[in-house]
Amino acid sequence: MEFLSQPLLTIGKNTITWWSVLYVSLMFLLLLLGTSRFEKAILALAKKRPEIDVGIVASISILARYLFLAIGFIVILQSAGIDLSSLTIIAGGIGLGLTVGLQKMVTNFMSGITLFVERPIKVGDRVEVDGILGDVTKMTLRATTICTDENIEIIVPNAQFITGKVTNWSHSSPKIRLSMPISVARQSDPRSVREIIEAVARKHAGVLQDPPPELMFTGFGESSLDFSLWVWTYDYTRQPFVLKSDLYYEIFDRFKQEGIEIPLPQREVQIRSASQIAPELAGKGAEAN
Repeated sequence: MEFLSQPLLTIGKNTITWWSVLYVSLMFLLLLLGTSRFEKAILALAKKRPEIDVGIVASISILARYLFLAIGFIVILQSAGIDLSSLTIIAGGIGLGLTVGLQKMVTNFMSGITLFVERPIKVGDRVEVDGILGDVTKMTLRATTICTDENIEIIVPNAQFITGKVTNWSHSSPKIRLSMPISVARQSDPRSVREIIEAVARKHAGVLQDPPPELMFTGFGESSLDFSLWVWTYDYTRQPFVLKSDLYYEIFDRFKQEGIEIPLPQREVQIRSASQIAPELAGKGAEAN
């Protein structure tokens, strides 16, 4: 116990002992655990209430946690008998070091504050950034966690959401429109194709009826008539490929029933005999001489 009372260093009028370091470390650890559990409890409560916007609650709870951490750390230092006024010079030096040596971390930190204030994204949104598509599951002041469709969590620095191009699929509404390219053989009747495909889309429970599904005639291919099916969905915002797969399966079955063919690339092949090629080769040989 006498070892803990021995002075470690002196800052101004403050004498820092091993006991002070141990006390501050333990109390700050308890503060971290307490605020973390509080934040998780608030989010869990919000998720049980469908009328509450989870993204707003998550943003407020995270900001509140950092505020409690800052205030709590000051209280812990004062309760340990450390005069904060004598730490001003050290704090200034640390701030300079952060500015010069940890520029990226400071940038991500400031970007995190911007995200919480402006809220271009929030927990629960489906976003695409830097080629990563998934759901925002966690946001901190330094980074944002995105869970992909493969259930892989990717940590993205907050600066990428401020300086890069971000696609938020559910920013103002979780309803999205999917475009599905479809091609049929040239001899098919485009109006019959439209009736069949739109009927298939209207029957699917995951396709919204308002706006209704539409089949757009996009042009003529080398051996096909090209279309694009537009469908709106709410339930499959996070599983668009599942909806596309269901519709493609059903469309294929209907095409098979109605005798509508899928186009195959056509190539013209000319077969020439040796007697036809010989005169040309002889002529080229004479020109070379």
